[in-house]
Amino acid sequence: ETKSSAADARKEIAASGLKVMGACAIVLRLNDAEWPWEKQRVAFLPQLDLAAQLESPFVVCVDLGQRSPSATDDMELLTQRFRTLAEDAAPRNLKMCLEFLARIGPVNCLSTAIRLVRQVDRPNFGLLLDLYHFHLSESRLDDLGALPEGKLFMGHLDDAPDVPIEWLTHNQRAFPGEGTLPI
Repeated sequence: ETKSSAADARKEIAASGLKVMGACAIVLRLNDAEWPWEKQRVAFLPQLDLAAQLESPFVVCVDLGQRSPSATDDMELLTQRFRTLAEDAAPRNLKMCLEFLARIGPVNCLSTAIRLVRQVDRPNFGLLLDLYHFHLSESRLDDLGALPEGKLFMGHLDDAPDVPIEWLTHNQRAFPGEGTLPI
């Protein structure tokens, strides 16, 4: 069995006329006793290395962990951990894009994601705005006014079918213009 290297993959990508736009995803798990932070961070470093070797400018990061009873404690931990990830990514010339996932994890709406971007306060840590997650969450367009200039790093343009929002799931996306969102 032949194993390909990141350099081989880079050559194939270039030969196909393609360019890596982003790597997906660093999955941080807050408050997970079976997957402590120290173990997670060690696992993230090879992922960051691979993204850098593939010349990806961005790495998407999400939090799929559980909330604790204290929002203050959780936000402090998330800030510290995402700050560490941003610092680990910086020498690799990577920008970290925080994507909030509606209805999932502690960071599940635009206002909380923006608050976290502001608290992490690193030049290479910004926001990925996914229109479908925006639609499913408690987010408001006015929330974008709190995002610091230059911190919207990436967007996912997708649409939602004409289904009541309570029945929409994460796998019911549509291509832009084929659904009901006012894109």
